[in-house]
Amino acid sequence: MREVYEKALGFTKTAEGGFANYKSDSGQMTYSGVSRKWNPLWAGWEIIDKVLEKYPELVIPYDKPPVSVRTLDKELEANETLQQKIKDFYYTNYFQRAGCDSTPNTIAMAMFDASVLTGVKRSTKNLQKALKLHYNYNITVDGIFGKQTASMVVKAIEEQGEDSLLKSYLLEYIESLKEASKIKDNKKFLLGWLERVFRLQSFLRGV
Repeated sequence: MREVYEKALGFTKTAEGGFANYKSDSGQMTYSGVSRKWNPLWAGWEIIDKVLEKYPELVIPYDKPPVSVRTLDKELEANETLQQKIKDFYYTNYFQRAGCDSTPNTIAMAMFDASVLTGVKRSTKNLQKALKLHYNYNITVDGIFGKQTASMVVKAIEEQGEDSLLKSYLLEYIESLKEASKIKDNKKFLLGWLERVFRLQSFLRGV
């Protein structure tokens, strides 16, 4: 399952990008999608802060990123300790919590990406809604990946195959993004979110 996680992380890291400190980002400073506002105690910030001493212009929130962000990203990407912390962070807080280690390859990868973008609970609800609405299974949509959800994933794949469940999951992923776009000023992000799902779909075809 670790190999599945590595592939999933490769896609999601690319989608999330590197370092960012946009004024408009409610998560404030981020690196590889890890928000400093929501994860202030993450050990990776110590490494990033040390490197940022050479790029003081990036510490100040900006509308348009300075050119130096590219150099910073290359330096951070080359830091093996930091990259390991990224792997550990996402595995513990998203891959495991969303039950991805208990689902087949493509389903796990799709759920992981949705967990990072929309949250673990919403990602699990996507799966439960897919099982309830597309398979007519009697399942509680509570966002908690438990024995009932795991057993129904197995049942769905036995009956209609992994590809069928993946398609159903991605449809619910898209629906959840449309719902999220209605919150506050999220509408401006919808096209980018949908493009990400389409890229994920293409990526999973080649897995």
